[in-house]
Amino acid sequence: MTYFLNLRNRPGGDEVGDSVLPRQVTIDPATGNVASDQPLPLADLQTKLLGKNVLLAIHGFNVPQAAGYQSLSHWSTLLQLDETWVFLGIIWPGNSSWLGPLCYPGEGRHAMQCGDLLAPFIGANFVGVNSISLVSHSLGGRLLLETVKSLSQLNPPVAVRQVALMAGAVNHDCLTAEYAAAANWTGKISLLASMQDEVLAKAFPAGNVFEGIIDAGHPWFQSALGRSGPKTILANKSIGGFQVPDEWKFGHGSYLEMVPAADPAVLLPQDLPPVGSQPPYPGQCTSSWSAAFISSRFR
Repeated sequence: MTYFLNLRNRPGGDEVGDSVLPRQVTIDPATGNVASDQPLPLADLQTKLLGKNVLLAIHGFNVPQAAGYQSLSHWSTLLQLDETWVFLGIIWPGNSSWLGPLCYPGEGRHAMQCGDLLAPFIGANFVGVNSISLVSHSLGGRLLLETVKSLSQLNPPVAVRQVALMAGAVNHDCLTAEYAAAANWTGKISLLASMQDEVLAKAFPAGNVFEGIIDAGHPWFQSALGRSGPKTILANKSIGGFQVPDEWKFGHGSYLEMVPAADPAVLLPQDLPPVGSQPPYPGQCTSSWSAAFISSRFR
């Protein structure tokens, strides 16, 4: 069973909910499909989090609700964190029921709305936790950064131990510009980026053009944080390297596989080796490596 916070108004469509809905989800191991999706009473959630290190994991763009449940549940089983940690998946409406990937321009605003919704919920219900950390994939990085920024503005503000952005579909200068406040508020920052990311190479710049037309002042052409890495390295915040070697052929879907598979664990610790190194994961089990990398950074 995996615990989630659902920010959607409904399973299909792209409407942000009016409230955060705690859920407990069971995945059928035989099919990989959602077998059960039940409410998690708020009092039970608060009890489960008491005294724990909480890891909030956020999926990316164009992920339907069921796929979000499946991929995050699967990835949580690959993490190698001890019993002091509690995993909470974040489900948000970063997709349209009929436009699919074409709705990318504009979904950044939904990510921001969700961050503004999630932060007060954390402030009200995570009282007594040992620490709060967040990890994201793709456009979930904007939701992550918006949440951290909002947590810093609560009264009282809520501390963030660490964040990790995998394949961040956010501008490469975001940590020193738009989300400088979020970067300053978190303890440490880990990044994963790949020049082999075909989605961030094509869809991200095109999406920025449309966002520039819709939202005055939005940058027209920016490299994505999850492809080229940050414009400026924050020496006092950043942990280790971030660029995945080209030889690994790490694409946009390599970090958080949408289809569950029987991935073996990768031995810890894991960090990024020099350019030219062969991947440390067996076969095509790329999500097992991303889970090992995050586990090594968050332990």
